[in-house]
Amino acid sequence: FAINLTVLLDCLRIFGSSDSTTATMSFSTADELLNISLEESGVVTTCEINSLYTDDFNDLDQQSLFIAFRNNQEECQLILKSEPLREVIQELTDLFWTGIVKISVSNNPAAIKFLTGGQIGASEIIIPRTSEAFVSFQCRGNISFEYSLRSLMFGMKALSVSIAVIFP
Repeated sequence: FAINLTVLLDCLRIFGSSDSTTATMSFSTADELLNISLEESGVVTTCEINSLYTDDFNDLDQQSLFIAFRNNQEECQLILKSEPLREVIQELTDLFWTGIVKISVSNNPAAIKFLTGGQIGASEIIIPRTSEAFVSFQCRGNISFEYSLRSLMFGMKALSVSIAVIFP
């Protein structure tokens, strides 16, 4: 199996910030999730990371991918306060017909946009760069990601106890 290393490192960085943190990892072949439990001073945080599709992925492909990432600058990095992000995800959750959420980050206009829709209608939530929701906003261009709302919901528990989130 393969996982997004950035997601793994962000989980460890955000929830495992001290020397006394212990981690337990397991992989479930049934749902293809890497389960990580982090324990610090009796507080347990569980992260589930979706694995990546790896069919036809060999060592040469992985090495080429590593070199490509190493030789290119990061397109964008945002640090958002947890509370505003939690409110956005909660609002999207209230729309029961939502399945896929498209998250777009742009430099002109500088903002992050959450877009979702279905047969009943569509919803768009925009957080401009000037908003107090951002701790940091660095973006060189336009970038978009699509996530299932179910995947975003996995982070809700963590958002309630975290201060900020590195995104995307």
